[in-house]
Formats: sequence, C-alpha cells, structure tokens
Amino acid sequence: MDYKISDSEWKVMEILWEKGAATQSEVMDALTEGWNKNTVYTFLSRLEHKGLVAAEGSPKSVSYTHLT
Repeated sequence: MDYKISDSEWKVMEILWEKGAATQSEVMDALTEGWNKNTVYTFLSRLEHKGLVAAEGSPKSVSYTHLT
C-alpha cells in the first residue's frame, strides 16, 4: 500500500520507529526546535487517520505507536 506522507510526518514516524511508542511530549522532545504542541498533535492525528499510528491511553496520557 502506498502512503502519502509529508516530510514532517516522516520525521514523526522516524521517532516512533526509533522509540517504538511515545507520547506527544516525547515526540516534541525528540524533534528539533521550531515545533509546537499543536503542530505535533496535528501530525500524530493525521498519521493515526492514515492508519500508520495507533493512539492508546487516557486523554491526558496518550501514547502513539507506529503500525508499519
């Protein structure tokens, strides 16, 4: 299956591949400067919608896991 993801989404996926699973804050910590909380959340949500990431946990503590 061919997934179309942006360069920014790819960076987020690389972090999840490296860590296995990570919270939004952990993804932010692993990214270079210039990323804000809302941007990271948007990319994680897009990746989840595309079926590349699964979100687990409570609303206050969501962990994201790569599915590919």
